[in-house]
Amino acid sequence: MQTLFSAIANSGDWAGSDTIPDDFYKELKQYCSLFKGVAKTHKLQIDFMNKIQEFCYDNINFLKTFHKVIFMLYHGNVLEEDAIIEWHKTAHSTKRSDRVPLSNGEDGSLA
Repeated sequence: MQTLFSAIANSGDWAGSDTIPDDFYKELKQYCSLFKGVAKTHKLQIDFMNKIQEFCYDNINFLKTFHKVIFMLYHGNVLEEDAIIEWHKTAHSTKRSDRVPLSNGEDGSLA
């Protein structure tokens, strides 16, 4: 899953761009059924979120897209709410001291 996500993120017109266009999300959305077929357990979903988070750390232009990607994968039925909550509470990557924010708003909501 990480390899496919990285391949999608590193291809297209958005690769190397300072801002990530909506086309990136449209492209990623096409692979939701594949991601869903692989990320069947909470552990795999949490691992996937960690890999996405680490990718965003390593590719600073994607840092602000993290919450949008998680939101899209949640609405695409790839990630389950319980897995997202567990990841946020305990399993998020600690690669850097400044975590990628999960929420969009101050109240902690995804939307």
